[in-house]
Amino acid sequence: MIEGSFQRKLLATNKLTAVSVAAGRFLKATLAALPIVWLGSGRKRARGVTFYPFGAGSDGETLTGTLAIVRQAGSGDGDGLGLDDFGVTLLGTLTITLSTATGVSGGAVLGTSDRLADTAVLTKSAACTALEGMYGATVTVHSPTDNTQAFIGIPDAFGAIAVILDLAPGTATSANALVEVGT
Repeated sequence: MIEGSFQRKLLATNKLTAVSVAAGRFLKATLAALPIVWLGSGRKRARGVTFYPFGAGSDGETLTGTLAIVRQAGSGDGDGLGLDDFGVTLLGTLTITLSTATGVSGGAVLGTSDRLADTAVLTKSAACTALEGMYGATVTVHSPTDNTQAFIGIPDAFGAIAVILDLAPGTATSANALVEVGT
């Protein structure tokens, strides 16, 4: 990614349960219920995304998650065929641990009740490994384990039109993430 955006919350309010993302073909209306980051299409398409997980809970409590990409089907010749047809590919599952670090008092995005994650482990799917080989890009996980922010980055989202990060509290109270898209 050459240029990033402002970080924003993936969800307006923290999640208390998982949505349960599955691989397969779906209509856009089905995808609307998922925690999805649309990258756009054509010349205005963002190429990658970075997630910075956080949640409510105590130091050492956990979040779980699923990471997936979305591709749009269609004829590509402007006739509108297939524009509501999307394919979801699972990239892997995540185990995330909260740290002692929190947002700032009076923070507009993250407050002191929001605890940053400092550990993230991604168990990649076979599809993720194949896509990394095809595109020469890697899903990267930074997991410092030292009370500084962990992140999951996809610098080139394998040509996808959107990325899904479905987080849920494991032992933590709630889950969310900051999102940054890049071109």
